[in-house]
Amino acid sequence: MSQEEPSQQQAPDQARARRPILVSIAQVLFLLDAVFWIIMGIVTLVRPTGSASSPWIIAALMGLNAVVLVAIAWGLGTRYRRGVYYLALVVLFGTIVLSVTDEVGILDLLSLAFGAALLVLLLVKRSWYVGSHNA
Repeated sequence: MSQEEPSQQQAPDQARARRPILVSIAQVLFLLDAVFWIIMGIVTLVRPTGSASSPWIIAALMGLNAVVLVAIAWGLGTRYRRGVYYLALVVLFGTIVLSVTDEVGILDLLSLAFGAALLVLLLVKRSWYVGSHNA
C-alpha cells in the first residue's frame, strides 16, 4: 500500500505537466484580460465621461465580463471542455467586434490585442478543448 500512495500523490503533478504551455498561457491572458476589465470598470465609476449615460451600468457590465473571463480561464485548464471553449470563442468574438466598432483608442487597441492573441491561442490548441486525442 505504501507504494500506491506516492504514485497517487504524483498524479496531479503529472496531469499539470501534460497541459500544453499554450493552454497555460491562454489561461494567464484570460486572467490578465479580466484584471483589465476590472480596472476599466473602476475607472468608469471614478471618472465618468459625459458620453456614458449610466456609469454604474457600464461598470457592472465590465465586472460581469471580468467574472466570465475568470470562469473561462479556470475552465480552459481541463481537457475536453467544449462548452467552455465555445463560450470563450463567443466572448472573444464579441470583444473583438466591440473593440473595432467603438471609437478606437489605446484601450480599445489593448482589448483588441488581448482578444486576438487569445483567439489565436484557442484556435491553435483547438484539439485540446474539443476532444481530438492528438493534441
